Amino acid sequence: MPLAVFVTNVDMSSTMEEFATGISHILSDRLHREEEKITVSIQPNQFMFRGGSTDPAGYVSLCTSRGFGDVEHRRDTSQKVLDFIKEQLKLKDSSRFMVYMHTMSADDIGIDGGLVSDRFGCMGQGGPFDVRWHKLTK
Repeated sequence: MPLAVFVTNVDMSSTMEEFATGISHILSDRLHREEEKITVSIQPNQFMFRGGSTDPAGYVSLCTSRGFGDVEHRRDTSQKVLDFIKEQLKLKDSSRFMVYMHTMSADDIGIDGGLVSDRFGCMGQGGPFDVRWHKLTK
């Protein structure tokens, strides 16, 4: 049940659905998950002060219980997200945007009726949802 939260000081009112769809496609491909399982939240028009400036900036916080793969896969995922942001927001570069990747234990994600680990019969540490067990295939 991956989650992507995009926070930016850019006005995106006319492109939010297109942006959410694009991020969802990228995550589905990179995390090998169905889009029906992915949640995208966009928080535009936020006050952001980075590097002494209010120029366009932002970050994407990605969360999943299955991990993001090895370092190369994470690096490639980050670049794909940043390239997409640059294209969608028509930026010269995406150096003022960052991607944070958080791997959470299935014991740390609440769902109706309990935790993800309850529903899928796994423990967060050492179970199939633990990052050490999950290997993404390219």
